[in-house]
Amino acid sequence: MEESRNLRRKYIEYSMRDPVFLKMSAWKKILRFGRKGKLSLRFTGLFRILKRIKPVAYQLELPPELNRIHDVFNVSMLWRYRFDLSHVVPVEAIKV
Repeated sequence: MEESRNLRRKYIEYSMRDPVFLKMSAWKKILRFGRKGKLSLRFTGLFRILKRIKPVAYQLELPPELNRIHDVFNVSMLWRYRFDLSHVVPVEAIKV
């Protein structure tokens, strides 16, 4: 039975120094991003992965502006960067 449950699970792995976006929807009560609803920002980044903590947890290299946020995130909050600079949201636009 456990095999059938794991067929739908998608295992994602990142390497050290991989650039990733960070999902922001879980931070709604902590951070303000200037937009509400459908037009609100979904990801911020680019951040580099420093190390793998657990199979589903990674430590990110965060800038000093985000020093109040813990630097370890679940893999579900990360999105692999596909090398297109038009997708990058500057960290300066985020108010903590």
